[in-house]
Amino acid sequence: MIDCWSEIATALSQFQANRDYLPLVAFLFWRLWKSRNMLTFENKQMQFQEVVAIAIHSLEEFQQAHKASQSLPTQSPRPLSNWSPPAPGCFKINFDVALAKHRNEGSIVAIIRDSSGQPLGWYCKKVSNLLSSLVLEALACKLAVQLAIDKVINDVIVEGDALVVIQGVQSQEPMLEIQGIIQDVAILTQSIQRISFTHASRVCKKAAHSLAQKSLHDLSFLYNPMMQVMFVRSLMPL
Repeated sequence: MIDCWSEIATALSQFQANRDYLPLVAFLFWRLWKSRNMLTFENKQMQFQEVVAIAIHSLEEFQQAHKASQSLPTQSPRPLSNWSPPAPGCFKINFDVALAKHRNEGSIVAIIRDSSGQPLGWYCKKVSNLLSSLVLEALACKLAVQLAIDKVINDVIVEGDALVVIQGVQSQEPMLEIQGIIQDVAILTQSIQRISFTHASRVCKKAAHSLAQKSLHDLSFLYNPMMQVMFVRSLMPL
């Protein structure tokens, strides 16, 4: 492992632009090794977003503690806008979509945060050959519930600005166009102890909206976990 790192560090150090990334690469290797051990010995699997986020956070703490001459750029604090955090012990998932009608495709996203507004994970996907924006919104709502299940969250609020979708889930009498998707959502919710669906205006979920736009217009973003982590962190706590 040490020999492998030495070879990589030597190769990267030849290029001035890559030298700033050496500490981050080292912390990523360290976190990958620890996540591998967790999977091997504790049968606990971490998602790639968590591994990258912890590596970046660990690097920032290390640089602050040792007063490094060059530190990662920090974001100035932002107001919470109109996003309201859930109660302690509860989590909130905001979902949203972005649509490119001329390409007949869109993106769906869901992001989960705790009572302090910190992101715990997110999903972002691109959808092709979509039928309508309503179908896209319903798929995003389904993605949000799936995120809660994958995160083993048992007390969650799912929030979106698609009133027709939210009303369809609450009443179990959705429009015919999204009936099948809402039925899937109902089945998924059976795996969660406590879940509620609320409607909110777009201003209350700027983070989800920005993530959806980024996922739609930047194809590489979907396959770059480090870029996703940095982007989501730059949005907080919106």
